Amino acid sequence: MVYCALCQSILTYCITVWGGAAKTLLLPLERAQRAVLKVMTFKPFRYPTVQLLDDCKTLSVRQLFILGTVLRKHSTLKYDKSITTKRRSRVVCQTYRCRSSLAARHHNVISCRLYNNINIQCNIYPLSRFECKRKVLNWLLNKSYEYTESLLKI
Repeated sequence: MVYCALCQSILTYCITVWGGAAKTLLLPLERAQRAVLKVMTFKPFRYPTVQLLDDCKTLSVRQLFILGTVLRKHSTLKYDKSITTKRRSRVVCQTYRCRSSLAARHHNVISCRLYNNINIQCNIYPLSRFECKRKVLNWLLNKSYEYTESLLKI
């Protein structure tokens, strides 16, 4: 509860805007998150990050970005039953093609791509916001760090 109140709330503030930045720019935030978790759980300095996040059942900074982006996109979409009867029913958002990597990291582009990818695997389109959050959160907790990074590849 202390971590969620003091650390995660600061990390998630406007994360959908700045979370699509390059990995090198988010590295200091990930280091700070790990340091807080290690101090809070009395773990040694060289304790593995993957096991630390798994023990605390928390999401990394990149996973928090994915969760926030998917939830924001989910709240803007209006449920249309005719989409679920189409051949490609899991592709809900129209994706855009970009010429530069900077434009590909823009929220409007990455949110559609992430939402479609997660909808293919979890079928979150017909769910309410609360059910969507719970399903995506559980899905992200079961995914590895490398898989999360592959979702964000341009």
